[in-house]
Amino acid sequence: MGKRTLERKRVGIAILALGLPALLLVTACASSPPTGEVEVINAEPWMKVSDVANFFPEGPAFDRNGNLYLVQLPTGTIYRITPDKEVSIFFKDPGILQLASIDIHKDGRLFCTTLGQGSIIAVAPDGESYTEIVKKSDLGIGENATYVDDMVFTSTGAFYFDDMSTGNIYYCSSDLRTVSLVIGPEKPGPGGVYPQSPNRISLVYSPLSRAKESRLLIGDFFDKTEWYIDLDPKDPTKLWAGGESPVSMVAQLAGSADSNEVDADGNVYQCLVDQGIQVLKANTYETAAWVKFAGPEASQTTRVTNLTFKPNTDEVYAVVGLDAGGAAVYKFKGLAKAKAYYSMQ
Repeated sequence: MGKRTLERKRVGIAILALGLPALLLVTACASSPPTGEVEVINAEPWMKVSDVANFFPEGPAFDRNGNLYLVQLPTGTIYRITPDKEVSIFFKDPGILQLASIDIHKDGRLFCTTLGQGSIIAVAPDGESYTEIVKKSDLGIGENATYVDDMVFTSTGAFYFDDMSTGNIYYCSSDLRTVSLVIGPEKPGPGGVYPQSPNRISLVYSPLSRAKESRLLIGDFFDKTEWYIDLDPKDPTKLWAGGESPVSMVAQLAGSADSNEVDADGNVYQCLVDQGIQVLKANTYETAAWVKFAGPEASQTTRVTNLTFKPNTDEVYAVVGLDAGGAAVYKFKGLAKAKAYYSMQ
């Protein structure tokens, strides 16, 4: 058994044994991010969502009406926050899905990854029902355990998603009929490399192929690294074959990588569960800024899990779990305005 196979098994076993919420507790700490010579951005509390203990917020996303949605791990309940900061339950997980992230389709459906089923579902715009879009059987891994954690839409309505337990990253076509393996242990990049424990995926312009939506940016949870994967602009299921390596680890992070997001300029906002947010410059991936968080009370520290931009603005909203119990949304100003979200088309 090769080293990378052993590492992949280590990732899968750790996730299955503890579950991601427990892993977040294990890796979280009250330390402050290093600053050095880079800009420091202070995130301010926007609102507290809940006082429930072990509330791990994930998957923030805005709809066309300015409502902000987030999901609670491990229950999978989706909350909706109106522009007037009124909080309500939008969708209640029947107990088997364990929703982990949200991305909104332009037709208003909320696409969600499921940790419990290893699938992706679409919740109706009214929150009253859901349909299964990607089944576990579509992943081609038999009965092996899966941990489908995050996804991102392209401008055509296709999407990429990851399986954190295996290291696989997949592509689902815009007609939602075909799922293809892009990279993973059975289909690695040159030299046999691939991110071991991929978390959030973002999609940006590729300076290699000089094409939009041809570079995936991935934070690796356990290895604390940032990766890019360059794709063939003519076939989004294949790696770039233009001469330079299409798969590369481009930054060592200061903490365990959770979700990330990019702005319109391609800067990367990488959530670090135990350190805040490390902002990486577009293309060079040098640290451009640190976003620091403090609990709304002096005794509280935070676990930063995910973030999103308010469409057409430079306002960034990050969801955090509070060590003293509950969850909150924080707000700060990004280095540039939001990328073009598929949900706003």
